[in-house]
Amino acid sequence: MAERAEEDVIRAIPVQRNEGLLRLRPERTPVVVLPEHRLRGEGSGAAAGQETGEGERRDRGERRTASLGYQRPVDDSRTLNDEHRRRWLARAVRDRLRRHRRGLVELFLGVLVPLCGLALLARWVVHPQPPPWDLAVLGWIHSYATPGRDRVAVGITDLGTWGGVTPISIALLSYLLFRRRIALSLFVLLAMVGSWILNDAAKAFYGRERPALWNSATRAMWFGFPSGHAMASMALGTVVTILAWRTRFRWAVLALSAVFVLAVSASRLYLGVHYPSDVIAAWLASLSWVIGLRLLVFPRAHRSPRTRG
Repeated sequence: MAERAEEDVIRAIPVQRNEGLLRLRPERTPVVVLPEHRLRGEGSGAAAGQETGEGERRDRGERRTASLGYQRPVDDSRTLNDEHRRRWLARAVRDRLRRHRRGLVELFLGVLVPLCGLALLARWVVHPQPPPWDLAVLGWIHSYATPGRDRVAVGITDLGTWGGVTPISIALLSYLLFRRRIALSLFVLLAMVGSWILNDAAKAFYGRERPALWNSATRAMWFGFPSGHAMASMALGTVVTILAWRTRFRWAVLALSAVFVLAVSASRLYLGVHYPSDVIAAWLASLSWVIGLRLLVFPRAHRSPRTRG
């Protein structure tokens, strides 16, 4: 009984430092038990309740800090993934534009720009009266007309159809088929036949009358917008230039094609069977058709070499 009373007294004695309690070990030696080491429910009165509340608040704060510390790496990794995805997309777009920069330049300068010019010319065509500059250019050209020049102009204008464009196209197509260049043969065939069909469709759609300012030395039938001779010569010149572009004769071929197209087109203006806007529209339509066809038939020919980095 005395020992039990002694234990109760020792357990009830508070320790001044940190308000601990004295306990007895199994060896009957007293030891100080601090508040953070007590079990829940130990102690007595308001002090025990206050200590319990402080411990619970401390535990909640520690859990909240731990949860925040756990979520921070997840947010950082998501941000890093988004940034990596944006960099990858920018790199892929830059690489694709670099590989296709030649094709994009051809598409812009050879297709989009001519089509925009053709659309602007078509706005003038819908009016019954031709633009003033059309009449002014024809009047200036006709002021240099002579019988001898008329005969030369008739001979040159025949080169735009059966006298030049048609036999040259047939000879070129036959040569490519003999060499078994099927893709190039298809390109030449579609370019020439397609330009002829496009010309007839545009004439039927716009229905523009030919100029009748003087008696021409040649006959002209059907509508005048766009010029069929100018369109056929431009189509042939563009085709031949494209075929010779990777050879050492490309600049010579380009110069000869330009002279041929200008000669045939000028002969149509000299003879008074077309307005200048008819000829310019034919050039633009033929150029956009042939270059656009080239981008479709040879989709890999315009790609730039793959670069590193």
